[in-house]
Amino acid sequence: MAGDFNLHHPLWDSHVPANHIRGNTKHLADWFLNNIHIDNDPDTPTRRGQPGQRDTIIDLIGFSGIYNGTFDPIAVRPDLNTGSDHYPITTTIHLLQNDADSALPDPPNLGHTLKPNKKEDWITAFQTVWEGLTITGNPIPSIHNPLQP
Repeated sequence: MAGDFNLHHPLWDSHVPANHIRGNTKHLADWFLNNIHIDNDPDTPTRRGQPGQRDTIIDLIGFSGIYNGTFDPIAVRPDLNTGSDHYPITTTIHLLQNDADSALPDPPNLGHTLKPNKKEDWITAFQTVWEGLTITGNPIPSIHNPLQP
């Protein structure tokens, strides 16, 4: 699960005092505590504050227990910023590599399955979709096509 929740809570932002929790933030934090592991570092901002504002952590990345170990820790990447006040966040997803890994619990049925033996088919499918996209605004930097200063 990932998103810009635009909510402030000490569970994911160590600079938020407990007495500054507003609205439904407590309900969401309680749900996270019971269902989702938040992977954010509570001391690493995901949004750059405007003048007079502090930097905050409002873009959250989390996963349920069955995916523990499937993702590398997230990395907030100000170095990849293209002008937004929100920093890019990266991670790596590890797909099953061999039969020994099949002891992991089955993930929930989301209507799609990434099968290791179909890796090339998925890469081709994603590349086809990506190449067909029309992106407006600032281009997204990558290791294959970095932005030039």
